[in-house]
Amino acid sequence: MTELGEDGDLLFIGHPPAREVLAVTSAYYRHICGQRLRAYGDHVLADSITRGWGRFVAYPTREDWRFGSVPQDMPGALPVTWMYAQEGDTQDLSNPVHCPACRRPSRGLDYDREIGQRVHVCPSPDCRHQWPVDDSSASPEADHAATEQDQRAALAAR
Repeated sequence: MTELGEDGDLLFIGHPPAREVLAVTSAYYRHICGQRLRAYGDHVLADSITRGWGRFVAYPTREDWRFGSVPQDMPGALPVTWMYAQEGDTQDLSNPVHCPACRRPSRGLDYDREIGQRVHVCPSPDCRHQWPVDDSSASPEADHAATEQDQRAALAAR
């Protein structure tokens, strides 16, 4: 697997099962980009997987190589799989938000059809509170401090 372009698209040589593509892509986004791969609304992550054939071509010189889609029967064609995360499929891992009802850190997202926007979902089975995503949230430093305080309290309770 390798990055393709500058938008976080990934290229796999071969046609691995969708489950493996999603696992590798999820690990890549988590460890390299600091984001979690998560679909919301009606979007299914497996819909972002495209299979086809391609080959490497020296362009415009032999020092610069490009990868392009080609027909399966073209000489030098390789089976390839592309995975691209669509807008909204990633979520920053470094800045969790806190449930306004129970203050538990949350990174869960969903799409509320009634209000027509993304919402946070509390991970607590007792709470399950939902609230709209606010793009103008508190500073990352303040939220990071609150997360550290929650982690210290959880460790002390053990």
